[in-house]
Amino acid sequence: MVDLIQWTFDQKQPTIVTTSFGNHSAVLIHMVKEINPQANFVWIDTQFNTLETLKYKNELIERFNITVHSYVGETWDRDEIPLVNTLQHSNFVEQIKLEPFRQAVAQLTPAFWITGVRGEQTEHRKHMRQIDQDNGITKISPLLYWSTERMEEYLKTYGLPNETNYFDPTKVNGRECGLHTINLKQESLLVGP
Repeated sequence: MVDLIQWTFDQKQPTIVTTSFGNHSAVLIHMVKEINPQANFVWIDTQFNTLETLKYKNELIERFNITVHSYVGETWDRDEIPLVNTLQHSNFVEQIKLEPFRQAVAQLTPAFWITGVRGEQTEHRKHMRQIDQDNGITKISPLLYWSTERMEEYLKTYGLPNETNYFDPTKVNGRECGLHTINLKQESLLVGP
């Protein structure tokens, strides 16, 4: 996995590393920082973070001295999260997750995108490839075949912290958050207010 990350940075092309600062995020951050201390990390702030997640984020930023580009979408009240499988929920995901990610890509113009997704997380991710083309960006998923047990072992081996009280309202009921199915070239799909 480290070889795949090394290969990516060896291409000497603009590269982003996405992180949620959720469960096991320290694994990918640690791997990347060991290879490229100047790496650009991207965080899509849904504004639905738990206090534990915010503390974990600050701890990892300080511990690894990482550069994090934060992108924030529309503000929604916690009591306003729409029901899944509705047009309102699609608009919600678009506003808090997808539009901010489009902004990140437009601003940072990456040729490569390193992501910490794992196959066991969602049905869609089971069928992803470690190296893939996604909207003209080469997406690298070095942890795709890692199990939860292997992630836990890595954290323990390197004395890394973890945070398990993470909440992402776009991933309810095991749904895909949208970042790995997004069409970056497509105009916003927002309909109605």
